[in-house]
Amino acid sequence: MVSELINANPIVYEKKERRDRSAPSVEDEYTAEPIDQLEIFDHIRDIKDPEHPYSLEELKVITEDAVEVNDERSYVRVRFTPTVEHCSMATVIGLCLRVKLMRCLPSRYKMTETKPTVDVIPVMSKITENKFMGSNYMDWSKMIRLYLRSIDKENHLVDDPLKDETKSVWLKEDAKLFLQIKNSMHSEVDIRVAPGSHATEAAVNKQLNDKERVAAALENPNLVDMVDECLAPSYA
Repeated sequence: MVSELINANPIVYEKKERRDRSAPSVEDEYTAEPIDQLEIFDHIRDIKDPEHPYSLEELKVITEDAVEVNDERSYVRVRFTPTVEHCSMATVIGLCLRVKLMRCLPSRYKMTETKPTVDVIPVMSKITENKFMGSNYMDWSKMIRLYLRSIDKENHLVDDPLKDETKSVWLKEDAKLFLQIKNSMHSEVDIRVAPGSHATEAAVNKQLNDKERVAAALENPNLVDMVDECLAPSYA
C-alpha cells in the first residue's frame, strides 16, 4: 500500500480470543441491546494496518481497554496507538476507525448539526444540577418551548398552564426530556491517538474530529480506496 515502510519491523502480538456475547432472552428479543466496550472492539479489531498484513489488534494499535462507551449518551471514544510516534499513517488509521464505526453503529451515534434558536442548555443544566430548587418554572418553560420549536419537537410540552400541584412533576419530566435532547446533541464517535503516542498528536486529533475535514478526506478517491482495503471483509 505504501512504497516505503514507516515501521519495517513492527512487533506482532497474539490476538485475544473472541468472547461470545450473551443471547437476548425471549422477553428482550425486540429490545435494542445496549452497545458496550466489547462490541465496539469487535467491530474494529480486525481492521488491517495500512502498511502491514496485520490487523490493528495484532499490532496493538488498538486494545479493548482503549475503547470507552456510554450507550445512554450514544458516545464512543477510541484511542489508538501508532507503532511509531512519527507514523504518517495515523490519519488513515483514524479514518478507518471512524468509517468502520459509521457503518456499524446505529444512527443515534451520528451527531446532528441542528442548532437551537436560543441557547438554553446552560439554563437547563443548572436547573437539573440544582434539583429544580428555586427556579421559576414558567420562565424557563417558555425558553424550552422556543428550543423545542426550533427542532420540531414542540409537541413534547403541554399547551395548558400547569396547576401548582403538578408543576413539580412536569418540571422533572421537562428536565429529563431536555437532558436527553442535550445528550443526543452531544452524541459522537470520538477518534483520537493515545496521549503521548504521536509527534503531531494535537493536529491528528483535530483532523479526525473535524467533520468538514473528514468529509473532504472521504471525497479523495485514493484515500477512500486505501480505507476500503483496510476494511475489506478478510480483515474487518
